[in-house]
Amino acid sequence: MKKSYIPVLVAGLLFLGTGVFQEAKSSKTIGISSSELEKNSTNVESKSFAVDVDQSKVYWEGKKLIGGGHEGTINIKTGSLSVEKGEVTNGKFIIDLNTIDVTDLEGGMKERLIGHLKNPDFFDVANFPHAEFTIVSTKKLTKKALAAFSGEKKEKGYTHQVEGKLTIRGKSSDISFPASIHQKEGKIHASAQFSIDRTKYGISYHSEDLLDLAKDKMISNTVNVGFDLVAVSETL
Repeated sequence: MKKSYIPVLVAGLLFLGTGVFQEAKSSKTIGISSSELEKNSTNVESKSFAVDVDQSKVYWEGKKLIGGGHEGTINIKTGSLSVEKGEVTNGKFIIDLNTIDVTDLEGGMKERLIGHLKNPDFFDVANFPHAEFTIVSTKKLTKKALAAFSGEKKEKGYTHQVEGKLTIRGKSSDISFPASIHQKEGKIHASAQFSIDRTKYGISYHSEDLLDLAKDKMISNTVNVGFDLVAVSETL
């Protein structure tokens, strides 16, 4: 699927964020059953985990209303998770927007798009170099909720519903999405795919809401965001 000139997260942009990501990018989570998670957590009531930034990544995808689109990645600068009784209770991630990359272009076209994504039309990284995602809570998905999933959502093996707050360009909005979260041998592996509305964060360049703009010039307000995350226990 092609991607559009829209810098978003992710999510952790943007978990920053919008289309669907390539399967190869979003299927890196190691599957661990909930029973194993509980077993590994019985000896320690509370743990702190630090994100391994070398093994973690945010993905983004944007599309035009009529044809075309672009996709890429953004690095996580720092991050942490808190776990109590085997469940993630909260967390915080800083996303380095200066590292935004476009993975479907090369050469001059790639560099021009990256430059545009960094300017005030999109992320305005000179004034807002970071995006931030805060996990407020996670909750195990019920059998009823899992049964309601279909298509790609059903295939992702999601285990939890995540509630959080995403901040881009100084503007914050609550988001909620299903995620796969597993813990084993002192590490947490998590992944998710979800969508955000870029206009909630002040990114309105060529928005589909601009009625005087030709449709073939419009960029969808929806940005697809995904992440693969690895966090390592800091608790001895």
